[in-house]
Amino acid sequence: MAASVAVAASPFRWEKRVIVIRTDTASNAKFEEQRALLLVDRDALRERDLVVFAVLGNGAIEPVFGRAPTQSSAEPIARMLTRSGDFQVAFSGKDGGVNTTATDPIKLDDLMQLIDAMPMRRQEQRK
Repeated sequence: MAASVAVAASPFRWEKRVIVIRTDTASNAKFEEQRALLLVDRDALRERDLVVFAVLGNGAIEPVFGRAPTQSSAEPIARMLTRSGDFQVAFSGKDGGVNTTATDPIKLDDLMQLIDAMPMRRQEQRK
């Protein structure tokens, strides 16, 4: 299944921007770093309608910020992540399109710049 199709089927489409972190374990150093990088400014995450959750190697869903989806509703989103390596992060916009994926943690400022440049976000800022 193509990544954009997978995210389009998610329960967050048109409501939330989604960051999914795939990690083998919750104690993975890259996962811990990514979580810390994102949670340093919870107001920025909230203002941009972000939800962040992790998909652990055993398939469990762990909320990081906001409401995590149920196991069954997370499956289409989790499909946008490959199974190679021990860490991956992906970001999708409200339209369900995957905007970026990485195998190293993404800085919050880089992510905020990406979001703020999106047409939908610029429209939200004008309201």
